[in-house]
Amino acid sequence: MKKNKIKKAGKKQKNRKKRDKKQKKKLSKRPSADNRYYKIPNPFENLSNKERAEVIKSISERSRQEYKDSLESIKTIFKRYDPFILLASLASYGLTVPLGDEGIQVKDSEMKIHQYHLEFLQAVVLQNSPNELGKELFGPNIVKDLWDLVIEHMDAHTFISLEERAKSDNQNAVEMLLQHMRGNTKGVRNWGYFSQVKNIAKELYGYFDDLSLEKYGFNITDVIDVFQSLLNIVEEKSAIRYEQLRELIRSSNNKQMVYKYYDLIGGDKTEANQFIDELRTAELKKKTLFSMLVSYYDIRLADIYSVDLATVVSATGLSSDVVKLILDKYSLLLGSLKEYTPDYIYLSNPVWNAPLIKMENGSFFCLIPQVFFSFVLENLDKLVEPISDQDLSERKSDYLEKKVKEIICRRFPDGMTASSVKWFIEGVQYETDLVTFIDSYALVVEVKSGKITVEAKRGAQKRLQKHIDELLIKPNIQSKRFQDRLIELISNPNIEDELREKLPVDLSQINKIVRVSVTFDDFASVQANIKQIADTGWLPDGIEFCPTMTLADFETLFDILEHPVQILHYLEARQIFEQKVKYDGDELDLIGFYMHSLLSVGEVPPDYSIVLTEESSPIDKYYNSMDAGVVIEKPKPDISELFSSFFTLLETRKNPRWTEVGVLLNKFSPQEQKILSSKLKELQVSVQMNWKTEGHNNILIFAPGKHSSTSLCIFLYKNNNANRRNEFIDSAVKYGLDPSHVKECLIIGINIDDSSIPYHFIGLFKR
Repeated sequence: MKKNKIKKAGKKQKNRKKRDKKQKKKLSKRPSADNRYYKIPNPFENLSNKERAEVIKSISERSRQEYKDSLESIKTIFKRYDPFILLASLASYGLTVPLGDEGIQVKDSEMKIHQYHLEFLQAVVLQNSPNELGKELFGPNIVKDLWDLVIEHMDAHTFISLEERAKSDNQNAVEMLLQHMRGNTKGVRNWGYFSQVKNIAKELYGYFDDLSLEKYGFNITDVIDVFQSLLNIVEEKSAIRYEQLRELIRSSNNKQMVYKYYDLIGGDKTEANQFIDELRTAELKKKTLFSMLVSYYDIRLADIYSVDLATVVSATGLSSDVVKLILDKYSLLLGSLKEYTPDYIYLSNPVWNAPLIKMENGSFFCLIPQVFFSFVLENLDKLVEPISDQDLSERKSDYLEKKVKEIICRRFPDGMTASSVKWFIEGVQYETDLVTFIDSYALVVEVKSGKITVEAKRGAQKRLQKHIDELLIKPNIQSKRFQDRLIELISNPNIEDELREKLPVDLSQINKIVRVSVTFDDFASVQANIKQIADTGWLPDGIEFCPTMTLADFETLFDILEHPVQILHYLEARQIFEQKVKYDGDELDLIGFYMHSLLSVGEVPPDYSIVLTEESSPIDKYYNSMDAGVVIEKPKPDISELFSSFFTLLETRKNPRWTEVGVLLNKFSPQEQKILSSKLKELQVSVQMNWKTEGHNNILIFAPGKHSSTSLCIFLYKNNNANRRNEFIDSAVKYGLDPSHVKECLIIGINIDDSSIPYHFIGLFKR
């Protein structure tokens, strides 16, 4: 993988002779995004095939030994020391992130311990019966040892399958794809933000509440509410502990700190004084004493994750019988995984479907209740499938189509949408799921609710290939076929087709068509980067992929981009970006990258891959903070104040083809917008001074490089020469369409004597 940032790659433009003696122009070359490329060195670059094979074999063998040794060490620790306090310590110090007025303060990528580490350790604990587990207390060094061991173990598992074989390019590409699927199954948990996951689960599966109640004694909505309550209970306990420790560190002196600590644990002053005398706390630094007291207090950490039936009943308002049925359904007993092969844990961990441990005293150890929501689709499918498998499939399809339509209409309330459009070509019937008409744009949407099986997620090649065909390839072919038919009907108004009557608009008003596919299940982010499967040989020749994203990402896109024209531009630019740029990242990373680049990257060397895996961080912080109850400033695309005012007026007036104009404006990168805004201010000063002079400069032209076919011309005038506006427009069109590769020119006229609106003329001219 080659890492880079984008570099500035603008091309010089030749000087042109002035062709209009009356009108002069300022010409600004159009630069590409201001970035730089950086290559990550290939460690195998200078090795022969034999040397590379030996190195890879050595890594694999070493990892296999580390894998074995670390697992034995983890088991030994659990057999000696109390595993519940250990797990609680890792969860408290590894998974808890600070939350303040500025929202979530830590990126997921900055965390060393992740949810999947705790899932694995919980499964290892469950392989032991109660009498096999340790009871000893321990110091912070044991927590650190376990912390390091589980990271080493999971990392080693990643490398033990490395091997060097003589394979074709297609075989290598297939193997890399299978490994990607397995890696995603092993370590990636969040297919949507928490509020999205919970709402989608309730809306979709709540439909089966009555049937679930009849079969299991509880309904599905109650299951979701119980796990939401478990999350709340654990978080509230953690918050109380945090406040208690804050109060402790605020002590004015060491003696007061010890008194507060003993009051906290229910001790008396006599015990506190004895502690002070024996440990000579007056001689200790405040921080040293605080660390010592915290290590003692951590002995009680397991209490945070221990929940009894009465607490959950009180939190949910449900009956005791219902809550008990749900908790029992999603819990495992110690020793229940004794016969479970440890090697299966990584791709098929029983904890995913039963994240609670039922203790001998009847309480439940609730270390990672969020696991239920990470696997909520799988967990709730298992409830509904025995009741009515066919109804579930139909419900998913119906829900997905209606939800996508709702999201679209929320952002495009004036759009006209047709659903389940049936149409014919040469007697063959086809069906398009959704088509929304927004001004002169047609947004064609295919939705696929098919389930990605656990076998495919574990890297079963045939099953994965089948899903790629059904959920990625066929929807793209369907939407492209419909796009081609629309283009044919638009270009040939004399063709009679009943499809015209089924659509809510006159097709002669449609100039642009964008396509998008929406899936229900997450495809390990493969849907966001089709190049991952381009070399497998699984794709039909000549296929033109459109953006494909999950329902959760589709909803995020329509929420985070507040200017509707930017949504259309994103979908349009996203398709082009994927065709010409190699990148590493998921859909949210692409959206995050769009925020500061508008996906304008200029020319990227074909052997470079852009690493985008951190680009979603501002978006993640915004939604995760909001889910945690803290509202921070919403991330916005980096557009100039001038362009933002253009978008607002366009969307307010909604003159014909306003969407096309808005999308064209978004083709100018943030850097280009800043340059244009700056030069426009300079030109405005010049026009104020020289407008009476014949042939004065009053036109600013952004002429594109060869990578773009759109130019932008802005002309300025005053009240006193407004009668020459048409003359200025003609000159601007002439200059804007002058380069041979330019196919269209956006002309904007601004009366600098009227600041009440950002522009006074706007028009799109084509060659």
